[in-house]
Amino acid sequence: MALVGQLSEFQLVNIIALLQVERKTGELTLQDEEQHTIRLYLKEGRVIHAEGSRASGHSAPTDGFELALEPFVWLGGKFHFEAYDIAIPNPNINQGNVVLVTEGRNRATAFREISQNVPSSNLVLKLVHQPASSMQSISLDFHEWRFLTMVDAERDLNTIAAMLDVTEQRVRAIANKMLKNGLVEKVDMRTRMYKLHAFTAEDNHPNDLAVIDDLGLDVMAHNDRELVANSQLEVLTSDEQRHERMRVAGYPNMADRVMLAPMMMAQLGVSNGDPLYVRLRDLRGET
Repeated sequence: MALVGQLSEFQLVNIIALLQVERKTGELTLQDEEQHTIRLYLKEGRVIHAEGSRASGHSAPTDGFELALEPFVWLGGKFHFEAYDIAIPNPNINQGNVVLVTEGRNRATAFREISQNVPSSNLVLKLVHQPASSMQSISLDFHEWRFLTMVDAERDLNTIAAMLDVTEQRVRAIANKMLKNGLVEKVDMRTRMYKLHAFTAEDNHPNDLAVIDDLGLDVMAHNDRELVANSQLEVLTSDEQRHERMRVAGYPNMADRVMLAPMMMAQLGVSNGDPLYVRLRDLRGET
């Protein structure tokens, strides 16, 4: 038996239910849109083991149950089940399917809330120095305490996730908890950036290069050419939902335009003339 499809069309809860009813034994491979892969191994319809890959820079959970829960919050991806006799000498999932699916649904519900409150891992936060007097005491784990020490009104959540060695989903969940409890607040990065307007460059323009006015580049770098050589241009869409960092070059008579490759325009979801917010990010000293 082979079962193949898209997770956007057939939810993981239903896939596990089907395999349980059919008492199938085999391997269920799940892959998200960023090629992160998790494999669930089933014995007579019960999920007994999980293995997975993680993007560079992040640690995969060592607990099979936690790893198996991750795909429940994926927004897309694909799945493939192949039926065959398996031999797992040391299964890492002891809980039954009911427990797994119930917790998976809870995680999915929580993730929907996080997606609304923390829509992007490009978000920058700052500490609230005088929390509301009505705020109740909260319990923080090790990663949550470290998160608070890293919030500095400059680092975005992607950077903090790498420093904590946790996933994007985990750092967004921590940020959501801190926002709900009034310990941090969002920073509007657009107020610290230069407003330019996007325009499409020639088809052979490198995708990782932004071209702006050379005088404007000097202003951003405070006439420090070494800074330009060791920086990337941080580009933020006007709705703060999309964010990229790329090489930068200055050309004369560009006015308020930033020239980007067609593919980069598509990645940012902007058209000719749309506003973008930019600033230089010094790579020196970044981990």
